[in-house]
Amino acid sequence: MAEEANTDARTFDVIIIGGGPGGYSTALRAAELGKSVALVEEDERPGGTCLNEGCVPSKAMLSTARQMREAEQAERMGIDMQVRAVDLSRLLGFKNRVVATEVMGLEGLLGARKVAVFQAYAQVNADRSVTLRPSRKDREGRQGTLGVTPGTDEEDDPYDTPQLSTVVQEETVLHGTDIVLATGSRPRSLPGADFSEHAILDSRAALSLRQIPQSVIIIGSGAIGTEFATLWTGLGARVTLLEAAPRILPTSTRRISALETREMRRAGVTIQTGVNILSVKEGANQLATVRYEDSQPAGPSLRPAGAITPSDPSNPNNKPVGPAQDGDTSATAPAANADAARADGAAEPAAGAGHEVHELSAQFVLVAIGRVPNTDMRWLKDLGVKTDARGVVATDPYGRTSVDHVWAVGDITAGKQLAHKAYAQGLVVAESIAGVPTTPVDDHTVPAVTFGIAQVAQVGWDREEAQASGRFAEVQERAFPTAGNARVVMDGHQGVISVVSGYELDDQGNKSGERLVLGVQMIGPMVSELAGEAQELVGNKVPLHAAARLVHPHPTFSETLGEALLAADGRPLHAR
Repeated sequence: MAEEANTDARTFDVIIIGGGPGGYSTALRAAELGKSVALVEEDERPGGTCLNEGCVPSKAMLSTARQMREAEQAERMGIDMQVRAVDLSRLLGFKNRVVATEVMGLEGLLGARKVAVFQAYAQVNADRSVTLRPSRKDREGRQGTLGVTPGTDEEDDPYDTPQLSTVVQEETVLHGTDIVLATGSRPRSLPGADFSEHAILDSRAALSLRQIPQSVIIIGSGAIGTEFATLWTGLGARVTLLEAAPRILPTSTRRISALETREMRRAGVTIQTGVNILSVKEGANQLATVRYEDSQPAGPSLRPAGAITPSDPSNPNNKPVGPAQDGDTSATAPAANADAARADGAAEPAAGAGHEVHELSAQFVLVAIGRVPNTDMRWLKDLGVKTDARGVVATDPYGRTSVDHVWAVGDITAGKQLAHKAYAQGLVVAESIAGVPTTPVDDHTVPAVTFGIAQVAQVGWDREEAQASGRFAEVQERAFPTAGNARVVMDGHQGVISVVSGYELDDQGNKSGERLVLGVQMIGPMVSELAGEAQELVGNKVPLHAAARLVHPHPTFSETLGEALLAADGRPLHAR
């Protein structure tokens, strides 16, 4: 017999479903504007995928790989040192403490602004009431987040404060004037290759492995795949990166893709592009085997010495299988890989007979082919919220959905799936609800950063996009190699900054105003820290001539952006 529902309903101005970056930023801003706010999150702690299972823990781990590379390069500076080993338990403990510190800081902010936080599964009803039921996620289900196996003393719980959330134990109903959907996304899987957390991993499970892989195959070379390749090769694993598109980082410019490919190859990563995944299977020997075909014209496989190859003695298959045959029943995954390629903005791979088929085995396989919006709940459809074929919620620029007083932010909306975009969307939605004048988020001005072997940062339009848009005239691109910068020389890794500029066209198709900075694409040391300045230039439509007059401190990495702007303005200083 079902439990009797709690009839003590509570009423709020704003009820937010999902405690990730989009949800909690909406909550903080709405509360700041005087609204009563409830934030409902299934997990034990707020922060969502980014804070608990994605952006923050992955960068904490990547910082270790970077330290190891720097230690290996210390000899050129006259320092005789050696990395003896990586203590994975302590590394996971470091990652967990970083996450816990950030989560507790977030909880402090939510508590200070009187946001009511509930740990529960939420269902939004037609009358804008929200039914809360006990969450199916408990501490046992969060061991992937914390990397601590319950019942062991390998690592103390890094949280030293009680959880902020009210844990819903029985059905409870909340009433809200405005409802904000911030349900986030989940990793996309390949059909027939469900995530097992044994050998076939998603990004969450990969961050909490209790061992450093000896060998790993990564399917997908977007930001997630590239960053895990960087992490694991830095920790000593043999890494093979498989990509459906003709090049890695397929949404980046060709120059950035080529330079990142070069740096990853130098670091020991095997890269194979233009492939079509046919199947991924776990074997009885705990190895995972990927079967794939060469489905697109691509360059030769980049296989450095020591890489995993089909003929590697550690690969029990020890063979290319041969051409695909008509009627091959194991080729069940190409459609999914094609969807992933299209989601990344690349051409759909063409499958068919006559392509050479390979089998490759490794200790683990990470599937990193994108993320799926969490919008497949029956109640969302019953509510009348419109979504497209991919499950993306349709909104206006301010976050309004097709249902009055129901809003959406974050990964379930169109455009880039990035935490910092969700933050900005949360502010816009909260201000719109409160009637405060606000400005919608422009997806083109949202920076995208990849922490690969060489960091990548992209803001605004690249040259091809700007020319194809029809919005600009006299589009130009100037690429500035950063090799001469003193800090870059000290770092030992070179890079390139490209500045795209042009004139905006008015409604009559005529040039208007001055030449503007339309976009900046960067690869090299510390470019992630330069993305903020680039976004200010692009987002505020700063004229190129004015941007080039800005003075940067010397000697710093930031000088490279200043020099690139000078070069784009036709008056290079430390460049020919």
